[in-house]
Amino acid sequence: MKYFFFIPARGGSKGIKRKNLLTINGESLIAIAASSCRTFDPKSPIYISTDSIDIEEEALKHGCTSYGLRPSRLALDTTTSDELLTHEWLAIEEHYSTKFDLCFYIEPTSPLRDITDFSSCYSVLEKHNFDVTSCYTASALDDSHSPSKIFRLTNSMTSVPYIATTTGLVPTQRKNLSEGLYLKNGACYLVTRNHFMSSFRIVNKDSLVIISSGRRINIDCMEDYILANYYLSLPSRN
Repeated sequence: MKYFFFIPARGGSKGIKRKNLLTINGESLIAIAASSCRTFDPKSPIYISTDSIDIEEEALKHGCTSYGLRPSRLALDTTTSDELLTHEWLAIEEHYSTKFDLCFYIEPTSPLRDITDFSSCYSVLEKHNFDVTSCYTASALDDSHSPSKIFRLTNSMTSVPYIATTTGLVPTQRKNLSEGLYLKNGACYLVTRNHFMSSFRIVNKDSLVIISSGRRINIDCMEDYILANYYLSLPSRN
């Protein structure tokens, strides 16, 4: 199966400015993402999709390919991953004058990814004869993300529990409240062309899930960035 790696990296960010150029242990998130792709497969192309010249230059330094900055209409806060990949996949195929069966969609803001994220997604799709839309990585929620702690604020600044019960109250016991709940961690989405070009959705009803081994962090705020720095400095991340 012929595939390419796709790294989406918009220049703008609501939470952290120039987030995709943040560095960990002296390497940018772009460099870390490109390195993980190259470690898994030294030959398949790694494509960077960005609206930022700085990000494009950083990606090119680390072996990525670009055919130019993405259109401004695909660099908005409202642009979805589905919209972006639909446009870019066809453009990449035109650029390389070939069709790709699969795409590894790699979010640079998930720097704790492991090679097993790639290989596990590929193995699962292979077992299903690549006849599903995608396989993606997720992480189990621990009690720090327990749904018992999540609530909405009303206009009068009172709280409404996210979990509805017959009494309107959240259960007080902590044990196993987050059991069976998972979060997409952005480490890897492996997407099949045939299904994606029919639905234009990276994640669909038939998509399969791999639970990553070890900790994964998708950087959305400075706290995430600090934690990612800490865990990547440890001898073992698991």
